Amino acid sequence: MNFFQRFVNHLSPTNLPPQAQQREEIQRQREIILQYNLNGLFGLGLLGVILGFGLTIQQSSVFDLIFYPAIIVAIGVVTINRKLPYRLRALSFVSILAIIGTVMLFRQALSGNGILFLLTFIVLTGVLFGQRAGTLSLLGLLVYLLAFGYLMSKSIIDMPRFDVLVNSGQFTAWMVTAIAFLYCGVAVVLSINVFLQGLSDTLQKQKKLSTDLEAESRSLETRVQQRTDELNMRITRMDAARRIGNEISAESTMDDLLNKAVNIIREEFSFYHAGLFLNDEKNEFAILRAATGEAGAAMLQREHRLKIGEIGIVGYVTSKGESRITADVTQDPNHFKNPLLPDTASEIAVPLRIGERIIGALDVQSTQRNPFSPVDVEVLQIIADQLATAVDKARLLESFQQSLQELEGTYRQSTQQSWQNFLRNARKSYGFQYRESEVAPHASLAPEAEQALRQANLVATPLEPGVTAIAVPISLRGQPIGVVNLRFASTRLSPEMIELVRDATDRLAVSLENARLLEEIQFRAQRERLVGDVSSKVRAATDVESILRIAANELGQSLGVAEVVVQLHSPD
Repeated sequence: MNFFQRFVNHLSPTNLPPQAQQREEIQRQREIILQYNLNGLFGLGLLGVILGFGLTIQQSSVFDLIFYPAIIVAIGVVTINRKLPYRLRALSFVSILAIIGTVMLFRQALSGNGILFLLTFIVLTGVLFGQRAGTLSLLGLLVYLLAFGYLMSKSIIDMPRFDVLVNSGQFTAWMVTAIAFLYCGVAVVLSINVFLQGLSDTLQKQKKLSTDLEAESRSLETRVQQRTDELNMRITRMDAARRIGNEISAESTMDDLLNKAVNIIREEFSFYHAGLFLNDEKNEFAILRAATGEAGAAMLQREHRLKIGEIGIVGYVTSKGESRITADVTQDPNHFKNPLLPDTASEIAVPLRIGERIIGALDVQSTQRNPFSPVDVEVLQIIADQLATAVDKARLLESFQQSLQELEGTYRQSTQQSWQNFLRNARKSYGFQYRESEVAPHASLAPEAEQALRQANLVATPLEPGVTAIAVPISLRGQPIGVVNLRFASTRLSPEMIELVRDATDRLAVSLENARLLEEIQFRAQRERLVGDVSSKVRAATDVESILRIAANELGQSLGVAEVVVQLHSPD
């Protein structure tokens, strides 16, 4: 691009300077109008110099030779230097118009073009600075014209020569008037056109904006409705997940928990089939542990299982630990076509995880293609996580119950063995009878007492009219060690009385156990003391014969036996 092209592009009104591009639309339009008028006034000035001064150079005064070139230079500076502030350029422009109009009034009065330039000054002041500035300029100019006319009518300001006032016969006067008229008319018309064009563009933009806003509003309403539907679906699904969580948390046994979970999932989500798989101990197969409908019952009966990592979507999920969705099972090679579920069109499986450990999968199938929304996937994963936690808790509970049963069995055996040893070592029978305010030893067992010991439960039996016998076993850790046999002079016993007898018997069992433990401790202490005494006396002897003699004597006296033999025997 050469210098002339760059210069023309620089003066183009639509080529706004950077500071003008950041302003509002009306300010940009004013910048365009200002540049148009500056270009026009600058061009008119140059044309006037070429034509006017070229024809009347000999008749021009010194004032003309100084004033008009100065005006042209000022206009040129403001026109070319577009980096100047807008208000400075606009004020300079309208000021030049006012100066030109004033000079023409002085030189030609009302017969010249001064009024035309001053009128253009008013119009462009309003255009470039707004209605308030235009109104003030109109009022100010009105006062100015009246004052100027008054001063000229009183000859305070000299009247122009008669040949100047009556100049219609001079072609140059007509030419100058035509040029001034052309400029003023073009300036006004062009300014109005620029504003109208800007207004039209603004209206078009506004219309397009309105259209875009309406389209955006409709799109927004559609998106809002979609989001509302998704939110309602999410709320419904989350509420279902909450109910499922509450239902399964109330179950403690594994089978009840899993069966209730799959049935609730199928009912709440209206799915074709739901099944729960748990990995075996070797992590080789995913075994079906709960399923819905007749097909599920048939699969459970034949112990349906899928090879982990090899067969079906469930095999994939239990191997990878990530959810898998098949919108169309005919397009998924991993889908396992189950003849018991012929209507399956889509399937989703989500893993059951405990930390990083995969323990199974929740499998859901539908008769529709691509029915699973992101909300369904999210909610099913939440349910799967709840199930995994519940399954782990149920397994721990079953393991704990099994361990507790084993421990209770061990305790029962230990209790039974301990009491058998205690009674055997005691070498006597423990039994007492209360009758008529006296307590006496008692050895035999009544039939109801034998039955209570055998059944390890309370036995109530009517003996004779008006008499009822109750036998309550004395039990420790479920192991009967004795019996309390009571007879009441009544044919009917209240529940409160029976509960009282049970409580008393339970406390009796605890007291007996404490007493036995105390006697065992005392016996062990006595035994340790006896062993210590015998050992200390034996250690005091220095020869074999004395050691054997002391040992035989101390054992016999300490144990209270009739005969003790201690002898040495040489090996064969």
